[in-house]
Amino acid sequence: MVRINKEKLFFGIAAALKLLLAAFLYSQNPAAGILTLLETALLTGGLYILPRKWRWVMIFFLAINIIQCLHIIGGGTFLVAETLMNLGATNVVSPEMKIRMILCLSGALLAYLPDFFLKLRLKLSRRRQLVYAGIFLAAELLLPLPFHSIVDPVKETVQLYFIDRPDLLKGARYYRKNIADSGISGKLGSRGKNIILIFTEGTSYKCISKELTPTLWGLMKESLSFEDYFNHTAATFRGIRGQLISGYPAIGGVALHGLSGFSNMSEEQIEKLYPTRLPTLPRILAKHGYSCQFFSPHSRKEQLGAVMKIVGFSDIQYAEDYIPGRIWISDQQLYDHLWNKLEQRKDSLTPFFIALYPSGTHHGFNSPDIRYKDGKNAYLNKFYQHDHWLGKFLEKFKKSRFADNTIIIITADHAIYPTPEAKALFKIKSRCFVDRIPLIIYNRNFKPARMDAGLRNSLALAPTILDMLGIHNEANYFLGNSLFTDLKTDYDRIAIEGKQIFGVAKDGSVELLAEGPKKKYRRWKRWLKEYYKFIW
Repeated sequence: MVRINKEKLFFGIAAALKLLLAAFLYSQNPAAGILTLLETALLTGGLYILPRKWRWVMIFFLAINIIQCLHIIGGGTFLVAETLMNLGATNVVSPEMKIRMILCLSGALLAYLPDFFLKLRLKLSRRRQLVYAGIFLAAELLLPLPFHSIVDPVKETVQLYFIDRPDLLKGARYYRKNIADSGISGKLGSRGKNIILIFTEGTSYKCISKELTPTLWGLMKESLSFEDYFNHTAATFRGIRGQLISGYPAIGGVALHGLSGFSNMSEEQIEKLYPTRLPTLPRILAKHGYSCQFFSPHSRKEQLGAVMKIVGFSDIQYAEDYIPGRIWISDQQLYDHLWNKLEQRKDSLTPFFIALYPSGTHHGFNSPDIRYKDGKNAYLNKFYQHDHWLGKFLEKFKKSRFADNTIIIITADHAIYPTPEAKALFKIKSRCFVDRIPLIIYNRNFKPARMDAGLRNSLALAPTILDMLGIHNEANYFLGNSLFTDLKTDYDRIAIEGKQIFGVAKDGSVELLAEGPKKKYRRWKRWLKEYYKFIW
């Protein structure tokens, strides 16, 4: 009769269960499944090779391994910050998914429990044990194993839940009782007019030319057009929000420079992070009777709309509002949607502020319809198509009843992303995400003029618009002043993207402050840390 070694039998059963679990995880996510299996092998080896006092270390890594296994089954990937920030919403998990996760947890425990109680040991010298311990820890810390892959989500969550919440009291040093009055509203006759504000995606001043963008080129000659005007932040989420609050937002659309991104948050979490009483351009205009709309090219599932809501827009138009079921609409479709909504307003006496974000010139995009010449260059195609559809919109606008009582302002969310191809094509010298951008202010009753912004930046946009509308007696926390005044601030030539700080030199070149005088950089770095306690 063959005697069965119970120790080896249980070891074999546990090993088989681990392989089955790994195979199931592989079916859900091959890369995560392989990495989980690799960590499982390292953990199993550690339990049979390393001294018993290491078992608590193994339990720690094992717990993370099991958490990651559960998330692969429930979410298809390793753990993300969004899950940690929504732990209270487990009631939305389907019963079927809960059963699968319970079975996974049970299988993982059954696969590992024997390892903690079996007396089997692989006898190695002290030196070899230390070598294995070093290999184990190096793999955990350096490879994208379940432990390493949980660090960033945990950091993001801690950052979001344990930072000092934005507080108006912390912004006391930036408080202003009013907005500087240049007298421009009287000179232009612009008081009380409607505003259409167009944030073109990633458009530097040098992307505009007579041949490539004839609409913008011609409009500049019919408008108040500013030169030497720079973006003060990037990318889109910071760029649009930053101009509407005249401040430096910490959070962008995606996680960057050790800061979380709005894409990882729910609408409720975004609202909690924001001081709702902060005066912003749309919020101030709403106090003066304006209806405030934002037109997004994206689906309502994207977080840009949620961010614009907290900035103060009462009505957000999404891709689905133009074409049901769509998650993105082209520049042509966005301008068509804008025109349709304007047509619905033709009998309304309520002044309006409409901001929109045509995204067709985004980095990596090509034109979906209109091509430039032979159509071989995606950069040229996308700027040409946006200009074309803007021109079609302006043709209708100039013939409409809105032409007299509406100001169209065209600027950019930020400068073009400085890829080598973009820099060579448009002869851009800046190596940073900061450069000159357009600012075109059109109304057919305005006398055209080319104006010098004096190297000031887009912190000036919100106070400039309010100055034009004759709105001055409003408390605010703006860091910029109207471009129609000579009032300068300490921030006029400072651009900040997350934790990176840039300065615009007197010759118009853009420098990364971290590469300049250390004293100056440390001073701005300390200031930014304090500012982010106010505007997050």
